[in-house]
Amino acid sequence: MTKTVSFANGGEIPVIGFGTWQIKGQTCVDAVRTALRSDYRHVDTATMYGNEAEVGAAWQDSGLPRDAVFLTTKLPPRLAGKARRTLEQSLRSLGTDHVDLWLIHWPPGGADASTALWAEFIKARDAGLTRYIGVSNYSPAQIDLLAATGGEAPVLNQVPFGRTTGTPTWWPRTSSAASSSRGTAGSSAPTCVLRPSWPRRRRTA
Repeated sequence: MTKTVSFANGGEIPVIGFGTWQIKGQTCVDAVRTALRSDYRHVDTATMYGNEAEVGAAWQDSGLPRDAVFLTTKLPPRLAGKARRTLEQSLRSLGTDHVDLWLIHWPPGGADASTALWAEFIKARDAGLTRYIGVSNYSPAQIDLLAATGGEAPVLNQVPFGRTTGTPTWWPRTSSAASSSRGTAGSSAPTCVLRPSWPRRRRTA
């Protein structure tokens, strides 16, 4: 579970991460604790998931040192105007002074909004609140915009992939070739990190 892949800037991220979407409360604490005991070393959460405190409680209870656990969280674009404040709250909930990776959960509306938010992410990284910064659900053109206007590209782009979704329709089949010019890391495809997309649960009577 500790195999890593390198970012273009020299950093590393564990290839396999434990996702926490749709799990909260003690169920989340128990699940993350079990994952860490099973040698997972990357835990993925998000402000929108509402479970950062549970993730924080689990990794602290695991007995593992902070630098042994790679923590990822994400900012929903509706909080773009409160990015720094939201990250600081995430850190309090997670019980740490920094996360390893902070992602824009999906693109905010408008090119200017995305560019401004990316600038805030760079500032947070430079302030030591996160080691790496990236995006989620961005198209290659949107990544190019951030690189052109912000002076640097995201270290990765996290996109969904699964039996029910396939690869996003906007993601080019030539992504491997495109990655070398964008410098955005990935696992299964060099320009992106694939996030499993599970079938939605059907309601039962």
